[in-house]
Amino acid sequence: MESLMTTPESIVLIRRARDGDREAWDLLCKRYYPLWLRQYHGRLAAGLRGVLDTEDLVQSAMTQAVKECGKLAQDGAFFAWVSMIIRRKLYEKGRKGKRLRPGPIDDDLALGGPPGGSTSGAGAGAAGEPYERLLDAILSLFPVYPEPMGAVCMHYFEKAKVADMVAALAKSERSVHRLLEQGRSLLRAKLSLA
Repeated sequence: MESLMTTPESIVLIRRARDGDREAWDLLCKRYYPLWLRQYHGRLAAGLRGVLDTEDLVQSAMTQAVKECGKLAQDGAFFAWVSMIIRRKLYEKGRKGKRLRPGPIDDDLALGGPPGGSTSGAGAGAAGEPYERLLDAILSLFPVYPEPMGAVCMHYFEKAKVADMVAALAKSERSVHRLLEQGRSLLRAKLSLA
């Protein structure tokens, strides 16, 4: 689960990058770029799966992160935040090309149902619009609530088990469950207002 977390060394680089240190951004890109390429290559639908397509998406997400890094309230959520930006770009690219392949998500998150629903990977994602609204909601909440949104992303999008999240987040199991519940509540409230 280490790959899902921003390392302490990276947090130092993120802080330097926020202060305008170009070398720090370059080092962050070198550190995470190959990991994101491996993680997201092949997630585009047929016809858009080329390495260059994935590279373009990751580069675009990194550029957006550079521009918006001042919005992120917690440096430790950097990796999960940029991963969500990449997911949003993957979704947009698939939608524009009429080759939509939304990632798996718990139906209760996208549709505002009770927590603990079944994870089908098809229900909310297949509908298209609920999935798009969910991505928008997560990205809008991420800068203000990085811990709960990071936990939601790790659990629902990256399929991290709670035990793995305990180790990765250095929190108790109870704290991880609280973060997940807080994240779900924030998302349900955001989606009901939209």
